[in-house]
Amino acid sequence: MQVHRLIFILFLGLGLALPNSIWGQHKNEITANLNGLTREIEITHKLTYHNQSEDGLRILYFNDWQHAYSSKKTALARRFGEEFKRSLHLAKDRERGYSDIKSVVDGNYIGLNWSRLKDQDIIMVELGKVLEPDEKVQLFLTYSVRLPNSKFTGYGANPIGEFFLKDWYITPAVYDKEWKLYNNMDLDDHYTEAASTNINFTFPAGVFLSTNFRDDGVTQFPGGQHVRLSGENRKNCEILLYRNRRFTKHITRFLTITTDLDSKKYDNISEGISIDKVAKFLNANLGLYPHDNLLVSELDYGKYPLYGTNQLPSFIRPYEEQFQFELKFLKTALRSILKETLFIDPRTERWVYDAITNYLLIKYVEEYYPDQKLVGKLSKIWGFRSFHLAQMDFNEQYALLSMLSARRNIDQALTTRNDSLIKFNEKIANGYKAGLGMAYLSEYLDPQKIDSSVQSFYKNYKLKPLVKAKDFRKTIEAFADKDIDWFFDEYVGTRKKIDFKIKKIEKTDDSITLTLKNKRGTNVPISLFGLNKDSIVSKYWFSDIDTSRTVTIPRKDETRLVLNYDQKIPEFNQRDNWKTLNGFFASNKRLKFQFFKDTEDPYYNQVFYVPVANFNIYDGITPGLRIYNKTFLERPFTYDIAPTYSFLEKTVVGKASFRYRKYHGKSGLFVSNYVLNGSTSHFQVNSRFSTITPAVSFGWRPDNLISNRRQTLLFRYVNVFRNIDDNIIDEIDTEPDYSVFNVRFRDVDNDIINFASWSIDAQHSSDFTKVALEMEYRKLFESNQQLNLRLYAGKFIRNNTDSDFFSFALDRPTDYLFDLPYLGRSEDSGIYSQQIIIAEGGFKSRLPNPFANDWIATANASTNIWRWIEAYGDIGFISNKGEDARFVYDAGIRLNLVTDYFELYFPVYSNLGWEIAQPNYSQSIRFVVTISPRTLIGLFTRKWF
Repeated sequence: MQVHRLIFILFLGLGLALPNSIWGQHKNEITANLNGLTREIEITHKLTYHNQSEDGLRILYFNDWQHAYSSKKTALARRFGEEFKRSLHLAKDRERGYSDIKSVVDGNYIGLNWSRLKDQDIIMVELGKVLEPDEKVQLFLTYSVRLPNSKFTGYGANPIGEFFLKDWYITPAVYDKEWKLYNNMDLDDHYTEAASTNINFTFPAGVFLSTNFRDDGVTQFPGGQHVRLSGENRKNCEILLYRNRRFTKHITRFLTITTDLDSKKYDNISEGISIDKVAKFLNANLGLYPHDNLLVSELDYGKYPLYGTNQLPSFIRPYEEQFQFELKFLKTALRSILKETLFIDPRTERWVYDAITNYLLIKYVEEYYPDQKLVGKLSKIWGFRSFHLAQMDFNEQYALLSMLSARRNIDQALTTRNDSLIKFNEKIANGYKAGLGMAYLSEYLDPQKIDSSVQSFYKNYKLKPLVKAKDFRKTIEAFADKDIDWFFDEYVGTRKKIDFKIKKIEKTDDSITLTLKNKRGTNVPISLFGLNKDSIVSKYWFSDIDTSRTVTIPRKDETRLVLNYDQKIPEFNQRDNWKTLNGFFASNKRLKFQFFKDTEDPYYNQVFYVPVANFNIYDGITPGLRIYNKTFLERPFTYDIAPTYSFLEKTVVGKASFRYRKYHGKSGLFVSNYVLNGSTSHFQVNSRFSTITPAVSFGWRPDNLISNRRQTLLFRYVNVFRNIDDNIIDEIDTEPDYSVFNVRFRDVDNDIINFASWSIDAQHSSDFTKVALEMEYRKLFESNQQLNLRLYAGKFIRNNTDSDFFSFALDRPTDYLFDLPYLGRSEDSGIYSQQIIIAEGGFKSRLPNPFANDWIATANASTNIWRWIEAYGDIGFISNKGEDARFVYDAGIRLNLVTDYFELYFPVYSNLGWEIAQPNYSQSIRFVVTISPRTLIGLFTRKWF
């Protein structure tokens, strides 16, 4: 094996070190004229296509990514919808971008048949004859490009006449035994082969040009400017045109950098010193950059910033300016370098970019800022420094944020296609896991071996066509002296979790025997540290642990044994990673009471507390203390106890929840929840209700995690106990205590363009049995007209009650299960009675006799008139035992300010007649309001997960 490794390294050093020109490349000769008023670029494009494959080609495909902004049906528009962004769907025609192809002819000036693939950013051109391997063909394309408004993705044109051009001209798609046809989905993964490109570019006066290409100097003429741009072995030309001269050129010993990255509190001289420092690091750890100029822009940084506390407002920025500027510059420069020089398929094998980028970021911090804390200067603030988060090193964020995804069971393998990653994984978790994996591999092998493999890979594969992840693997394996199949097959290729524990320990005077258990069966190496207080006295690596393995190590001065002490392994659960050698009682974790939520500390049983306050009109504002154990990372068992004090009732109220959550596979049945909930509050003056509800629920989801479709099945047994004031006891016509068994199934596809959901709910108690069906549909049409439809039908199978307490309701259910967040649940007049929660009948007008003790069937509809102003209408039938069914209806105006969170309803006409003309109309207005912070936060986090 050693001989094979030496041969491969020699091959890397000699066999691949060939002149770049031997590979051949396409050629572009482009003349482009940008009209600043119309945002259009008129382009004449001579393209020499070189067939570098082994197959004859009769049809060629080309990327036309500017056309992604042309309609509401493109892949980009669909992607925006999946992320709850409606900007492209609601865009006006003048804000959109597109390309208009006027002609495609060959070198003999014969027109060629071409077509655009439906709803795709791909153009197909049919050649006059087969293009054989190593042959070339000249194509002449004439087309115009209309730049989109830059508000969509950051690229295009902004309202003040600045232009940001990326992937703006037509490029050949990649043929690698098959065509790689990828749409623009704002994932920064344009895939084309390198080309020799020359561009004569004319653009408006009054703007300053910056580019990643070589420029021969800008010349000005009346009304405009001209520049000639050129690039060898380049995939695309990026052009940024700003109104002010914001880019600075830095010429270092290693490369020339054009950048507009800066820091307001970091002077220009210091920035230059830091840039030179980063350039030196890049040259030493990656290698020589082969192009004349590296463009490092704020625009690129904004796509993939440094996530975390550095995104706080500048007045509470936790890091020193030098550290923050260097990390910001290094990350953006690395991404630009790798995209410009390593021609890997970024849609299917982006993890290679991520692994190198984040590994070098980790290495940079270890080398220059080894004592940097994750929260920076905040770690020294009194009251905060005791948090485990404040004690974490900066590089521990990679395990923390990648595990945030894994603990929620939404993690995806590093080999997952870029367009199949949920946003959090695409932006953060997968990149961090890839970099952490390289650091893991570095510790297992030897840092020098991984460093050398990265340098060798970059040196020998930069500017080469069709580089693959398997080339990266072969390079690392060539430098490894251990079997590392586990890294690529298990760590990279799957979403299997890593989780080990120390099961038992036996000690002698000179040795320690312990059993290591592999809880998840993921066959990867695990590190074991021996500690004396906080000093490392021994370190070992163990591999090939399928289920469990007993090992013996020499006994030194260890007082504790800890798995994965340096956190270089993204382990699923570290709470059982350590054992003390000082006896049984010392091994018990101590309780740690702590204000506010924190990161998980494996050495303590953490209990958090935080002040809370709730409100309803019977209890008033109820301050209290919330006690819980949930950290920033999800954990299987959580409790949440929140006793509060009612000053109006002068007693304790509140709620408590105990939950055990079990995640299963990636798709299908993916989660089970076992819950015990309890609550107590008041529903009238001096009248208390208490509930105890055991519940079991199951969740299903599709294999495509980007899909917003989810299915849930809930079983619960609601037990209600009521203490009723003597003054209103006669008004209560049901038994004070009751129990209801409830089964509910819900299927929801939470799509911003086509929202659809349906649910069936069955309830059984000693006095009644009933079933209800609810369906909801929201459609955002291409005309930007939105239609909302809701159907509800319910039927009593049996009903032995004499009151309407358990009956179906048209507009304001009695909520006998105490599910709905009413501010005044027993009110029938006043502002609190006007609160509406769309449930059961869903009517907005308060009609007489709104209850049905037999069956109910209603339909609710609304459509927008202008922006968030909508017209609504409700119709239905309600039936009571022994009576004929009644037809009911209402209609009015809805102000849909934030759907399901804040809405106002103004009834106009109903069975009551013209309500708008009746006295005390203000009392007929209804409102929807959500004051739960958790619900409101979900409105903003849903696009990430």
